[in-house]
Amino acid sequence: MRSQVWLVLFALMATAAIFPAGCTLANRNRVKIKTAEEPSQREKLRGDAYLFDVKIDRDGKKNSFRLDLYQSREILAWFARGYLGKGVMKGVLTQDSLMVYFPTEEEFYSGRLNMLAKNSCLGNAELETVLVQLFRSLPTEIPSLSEDFYLTILKEDGKVREYILNYKDCHGGIRIDYEWSNNRFLISNIQYIGEEETFGFQAKVRDFRLDTELPADKFEIVVPPTAARLNP
Repeated sequence: MRSQVWLVLFALMATAAIFPAGCTLANRNRVKIKTAEEPSQREKLRGDAYLFDVKIDRDGKKNSFRLDLYQSREILAWFARGYLGKGVMKGVLTQDSLMVYFPTEEEFYSGRLNMLAKNSCLGNAELETVLVQLFRSLPTEIPSLSEDFYLTILKEDGKVREYILNYKDCHGGIRIDYEWSNNRFLISNIQYIGEEETFGFQAKVRDFRLDTELPADKFEIVVPPTAARLNP
């Protein structure tokens, strides 16, 4: 169950897609599969690196952890540890797919973001594309956003931009703050804004490096043959 909680938390932080109150997670079916292990390329990529401080309040239980997030071209990758004192998560997101591996549990998920919840309000929104773009552009600069999302502008003043992003068919939303730095607006804060009082989520940027060298293995996931697939 911890693996699915991780998936939902990342979806909340990284996309403007919100699971409504009362939306239950899909049942997990464990299917043993074999995934070919490919040799890691030692090339260096260029991109941006972020370090997030994440705080979660779930049914009155507060937890925190740090999330390393990397972006190179149209790919996002992340690595997290420390949730509830143990567990590791590594993920890679492209514009059309998501891959997440949990080494401690030996479980992985491969598929679309909007398939992570049963009876979800997420529909067929192109969540992966939106997520990648939000780390490169302000929401007001993403033309395709209006097709599936409502955007509320809270503040556009000087070096600060604050927005609330709502998926059209879901309750609640995500507040995304940007600050001007290094000649561009960068995400500084992501916070869940919703009707469900039993859940709170906030991720603040602690540090970042822009246009820096990133090891290629940050964007690679090797899943051992013994790993079990998570099927929503």
